[in-house]
Amino acid sequence: MNNKNTNLMDLLLNKFPKGNIINNTSFCSKFTSQDLKTFLSLNSYNETLVSETDTDLFFKNLNTEKVSIAHITDSKMSNSPSIEFAPYFDYNEFRTVLNSKHFDEAIAFSICNSHFICVRINKNGMFIEDYFKGDAISTELYDVYAIKSIIDKGYYELYDNNKILFYLLDNLKSSVEDLSFNIKEKLGLYPDTVIKCCDYQGTFKAVFEKSGIEIYRDSFDFSNIRQFYAQFLRFMKERDYYSDVIEKNYIRIRRNIN
Repeated sequence: MNNKNTNLMDLLLNKFPKGNIINNTSFCSKFTSQDLKTFLSLNSYNETLVSETDTDLFFKNLNTEKVSIAHITDSKMSNSPSIEFAPYFDYNEFRTVLNSKHFDEAIAFSICNSHFICVRINKNGMFIEDYFKGDAISTELYDVYAIKSIIDKGYYELYDNNKILFYLLDNLKSSVEDLSFNIKEKLGLYPDTVIKCCDYQGTFKAVFEKSGIEIYRDSFDFSNIRQFYAQFLRFMKERDYYSDVIEKNYIRIRRNIN
């Protein structure tokens, strides 16, 4: 579907135009509006606006019927506001057992002038992507069992990834921007692997690190994909961290990025 209620970029820009968070033309010379459009389109497939308040926008995913909220948050780490998009649950319905056919990856993200952050949980773990300039992304990977070990199993019989992500943000009183810091500071959990990706002289480079020590590096030629973030997602798909294979509907690339 392609209509005004599914155009996330226009909806966010029209709802939250004030301040120095974002604008239609530039992101402190690091990002373009096309960078934002690519980031949003690949992380918000089939989200449609269902309601709004003075401060919030509420979206429902047409595939899963799961609800998300968009609003302005303040980051303690960056000391600046950002637009946040994250799973939302009504506490009155929080214990409802979800349809077991839905094991989709959970996604939350924030956007501001200095960087875009995307948090996703799938069967391989939790990934916190920090897209901090036009051609560089650093991703923290947390083991899925480490994340689930801190969840109250009474609420999450099906290990629904959206509820786990909601729980982390809500229990830590954290914004998406500050989630990486709060997991380390409040839970004592540190990423198992950090994947640093960049565009090096026209070639996509990825370096894998554990405890600050390089353990592996790789490179790919994705010259047919113009947007760096799309190159990054294709790389993660090829490595089977993210996949759009039909049989693996819990890990998918939201759109065709060729």
